[in-house]
Amino acid sequence: MTWGMVRINVKDYEQWKQQFDGFAAVRREFGSKGGFVLRDVDDANRITVMLEYPDADSFRRIVQDPRMADAQRRGGVIPPPEVAILEETDRPPI
Repeated sequence: MTWGMVRINVKDYEQWKQQFDGFAAVRREFGSKGGFVLRDVDDANRITVMLEYPDADSFRRIVQDPRMADAQRRGGVIPPPEVAILEETDRPPI
């Protein structure tokens, strides 16, 4: 399983969330299987997005797509985003 992680700071969470939700079709186009939006407990405008993709190349392609940069700009993302591609290697029991 491949996870794309994006950590961002945004000007306004609600503005960003509206753009993020509106970008769902593009994420599906690149193979996203869904994921999580996490907010920092001490800073509600610090966001971590974890999205599952079929492979690393699918995530790389969406990150490089010009529509992504435009959506981030419209969503009030404060550059630069921190991006990582992670592979799930273990899911330990509780």
